[in-house]
Amino acid sequence: MTQKRQKLDIRWFQNFWTKEYGFIQQKDRAVCALCCETDMCRTSSVQRHYQTKHQSMFKNSEEKSEAIKRAVSGYKKQTTRSIFSQVIGTKYKATECSYKIAQCVASKAKPFTDGEFVKEFFLSSAEILFSDLPNEERILSRIREIPASPRSIERRICDMGENVTVKPTTGLQQLLYLVSFLTKVSMRMTWRV
Repeated sequence: MTQKRQKLDIRWFQNFWTKEYGFIQQKDRAVCALCCETDMCRTSSVQRHYQTKHQSMFKNSEEKSEAIKRAVSGYKKQTTRSIFSQVIGTKYKATECSYKIAQCVASKAKPFTDGEFVKEFFLSSAEILFSDLPNEERILSRIREIPASPRSIERRICDMGENVTVKPTTGLQQLLYLVSFLTKVSMRMTWRV
């Protein structure tokens, strides 16, 4: 009985996650105030998220606590709707960027693995280009979010290829309906005359 109760307690939001990892409770999920991603209410999941995505951003614990305080207070000021649109907008932009990379790879007839090369090139040059900007880490994290694996590039190219073949077909189908309609209308007009 006690083991089962302990398992249930682990799933609840823990208040120390806010100070340690920058997570805030939103309904039954834990939301990272630094990047607005959601995670399971488990200490291991929250800790893993922080270690893989944010730990390298801070030089010391004072800088970490200050950044987390700013992110948490900024997050609390925002409404749920603006957060949702911000996350969707960021994901949409990353996907759109992935399609642009796939278009470049396909137009130059390069292998799908070149998508990762383009992302790596962009990331390494962005570190130099944006080093003097205050939001450099945010820019670099957005670049890291771009899906550019060989499988992603392949899917994007296939999607664009299907779109090229489907669009003209539907356009022709609609044109056939229009011609058929106009033929019937003109036949009715001739019958009345």
